[in-house]
Amino acid sequence: MLTKDHVICIRKTDYSETSQIVTFLGKDTGKFSAIAKGAKRKKNSFGGVIEIFSTGDVVFSQSQTAKLANLAEFNQKPSFIYLRSNLHSLNCGLFAAELIDKFTQEHCKESGMFEAFEAFLCEVQTCSKASEALAFLIVFQMALLNINGSLP
Repeated sequence: MLTKDHVICIRKTDYSETSQIVTFLGKDTGKFSAIAKGAKRKKNSFGGVIEIFSTGDVVFSQSQTAKLANLAEFNQKPSFIYLRSNLHSLNCGLFAAELIDKFTQEHCKESGMFEAFEAFLCEVQTCSKASEALAFLIVFQMALLNINGSLP
């Protein structure tokens, strides 16, 4: 069964010379991992190599028995291109992506998680000072704890 969703990549790992294993946070499907066969080839159906914070629309198939979904299509959109120009913003974004990866389970959709993460990345990429990026990270951490029901 093919599934479509709007996603942000939160983790990537090279699998072979031409393939990658990527973890996405989807707007409708939550967190899921998929194999992108041929993603590192010059001509592929993913719009280039998939990087962390790549965002766009995906089409994937999830098997009942396989742990990884099979990524069929990924239309990347340049959303967070300024995030890599500031080291403090990039570090905060990577830390937030790692928190989402550790705090959420596969295929468990947390209401508001995608929106909170997307809003955080939009805000943190415009920061010019480390203290601003850190403040946005703290606010995001509190939102993440609230969404997961772990807020003290």
